[in-house]
Amino acid sequence: MAIERAVKAEKLKEQLNKGGEGAAVDTIEVAAAEYPAYLQRAYKEAKFPKPRNLIGMQKELPVEEMEKLMLTNLPVTDDDVRQLALRRAENVQSWLIDEGKVPPERIFLVEPKTEAGEKGKGSRVDFSLR
Repeated sequence: MAIERAVKAEKLKEQLNKGGEGAAVDTIEVAAAEYPAYLQRAYKEAKFPKPRNLIGMQKELPVEEMEKLMLTNLPVTDDDVRQLALRRAENVQSWLIDEGKVPPERIFLVEPKTEAGEKGKGSRVDFSLR
C-alpha cells in the first residue's frame, strides 16, 4: 500500500539522519505506537492541497482523515488500473467456477484492455460464449 510505503520511507529518513544504515523501504518495520508520528510526516511531505484553519495554518487531523486524504490524492497509473482489472477478472472467474459451477475449461481470462485518457473506456466487462 502506498501510504504504508510512505510511512516506512519517513522512518528510514529518520534512521539515516541519525547515522543509521540505509535499507530497503520494504524491510523497515513501523510499530503501531509510532505509526501516527510517521504518518503525519508523510502527510506533510505529500504534494496536494491540505485543509487549513482560520489563520491559514495546516490543520492537525486524526490518523483516519490523513489516510483518507492521502488515498484520495494518490496518482493512479495505467498499470494500477490494469492490475485492478486483472484481480477483478480473477475473482469473477473463481466465483463462476466455485459458486456458479461453470467448468474451468470453459472460462478464459484475456489481458485487460485499458485506454488511458478516455473516461469510461475500459471500465466494463466483456463476456463471450464458445
